[in-house]
Amino acid sequence: MKKQQIHQTSKQPNNLKYLLIKLGLGSMLGLMLMGAMLGLGTRTASAKEHTSAAPTDVVSMIREVFGSYSGQAINVARCESQFNPGATNSTPIGGSHAAGVFQILYPSTWNGTPMAGSSPYDAYANIKAAYHIFQRDGYSWYEWQCQP
Repeated sequence: MKKQQIHQTSKQPNNLKYLLIKLGLGSMLGLMLMGAMLGLGTRTASAKEHTSAAPTDVVSMIREVFGSYSGQAINVARCESQFNPGATNSTPIGGSHAAGVFQILYPSTWNGTPMAGSSPYDAYANIKAAYHIFQRDGYSWYEWQCQP
């Protein structure tokens, strides 16, 4: 009777291979966490970033938020603020002032939008608030001085 050779395989992973996998996963996790802390890969940015947004960036944001209504929205924003996120009308209307890209009355109208916790001078927040008002009013621009 021949002796059978039993070939045993180690159940422990190759130490170098295991170390490289751990380092790779750790590095990826670290980069993801750092990106999250810096706000990378998110749609929203700070008010400071959006306040200084170039007109082309503001137009891109309007297109993203308003979709098929973006042509009308672009005309309204151009007329209201010249796409300036920092625009302010110093003339009070019922104790509020028109603010931002779409010149939304702050605090009165602004505080009735889902964006109330953000600055009206944050271009993206202002555009989203304008879309909320536009949609709430039955896709109407009647609350704006400027019309499409």
